[in-house]
Amino acid sequence: MPVYEGGRGVDEIHLARWGRVVQSDGVVPWLVVDSQGTPVDPVLRFLRDFVARGKQSEIGA
Repeated sequence: MPVYEGGRGVDEIHLARWGRVVQSDGVVPWLVVDSQGTPVDPVLRFLRDFVARGKQSEIGA
């Protein structure tokens, strides 16, 4: 039975597994890295901005 969220069957969405989330000792406590372990730049920029705006406690730091 499909799970519906906002009118879509989200159980039918299949995403490629190309990276992972890893803990970091830097300004951003978590990073999204690609299959080679390199931080994904657009996500890193977003998270740095998020932390700079004082939202760090909202991302589990």
